[in-house]
This record gives sequence, C-alpha cells and structure tokens, in this order.
Amino acid sequence: MTSNQNFEQSKTLIKSGQWNDAIPFLQKTLTTEPNNSNAYYLLGQCHRFTNQIELAIDFYENAINLDSS
Repeated sequence: MTSNQNFEQSKTLIKSGQWNDAIPFLQKTLTTEPNNSNAYYLLGQCHRFTNQIELAIDFYENAINLDSS
C-alpha cells in the first residue's frame, strides 16, 4: 500500500469507529510522511477514543507543532 492508501484506509476505519484498527495504517503513513500533521491528529483521536489520553496529547502536540512551523 502507498502512504496515501494507508491514510485513506485509516480514515475509513475511523469513520466506522474502528479506532484501534486505524492506528497501524496511520503509523505506516508517518514512516513515509513524518511531517503529516493530519496523521498525527488522527492518531491523537484514535488514542483519545481508546482512553489512552497521554498518548493522545502527545500526538495532538505533534500535529500542532507541525502546523505552526
């Protein structure tokens, strides 16, 4: 799968509430696109909705830092 395909797959899974299943696709996206703030944001969402709040905050901060640079 390409990076874009991984990202699109993660969004499909998120839309159906499959938060944990979306995480590996977002991680794969970031291996080839380390500055993808949207992927960091969605990882934050995935962790937020699986009650991993500290991880969620870290990913949200990464997304904000990338957007502000």
